[in-house]
Amino acid sequence: MIQRNGPTTASAPGDTHHGSEGGALDVLTSTIAVDRREDAYELEYDPATDAPSQAVVAAVGAVTETDPIELEPLHAAVDGDALDALFQPPTGTDRRVDFRYNGHEIVLETPGTVTVTETTAEADG
Repeated sequence: MIQRNGPTTASAPGDTHHGSEGGALDVLTSTIAVDRREDAYELEYDPATDAPSQAVVAAVGAVTETDPIELEPLHAAVDGDALDALFQPPTGTDRRVDFRYNGHEIVLETPGTVTVTETTAEADG
């Protein structure tokens, strides 16, 4: 279930966070860094504080400028509980999961990075 928290702040050297996320990042209690590039959106979050499944939904909501509650349920693409269990700290090893969600390629990596890229019509195919 998506829960809203207080406003988040994102700061990092070279941070390109301009607030265009439309409040989507409010579902996270901590956002370490946001990097919006032309070809991808990268969100770093604290996995000890926020569930990976919520970070994915928040990142896709930010990319699409859509309230996370309005997005397709994450479980339509991946088992959110399994995702959270797989990335529950401490993992002790590097982990990576790739999947498609809401028209985007998602890469979730330890220690708390979500990368979102838009898929092309050919890739969705």
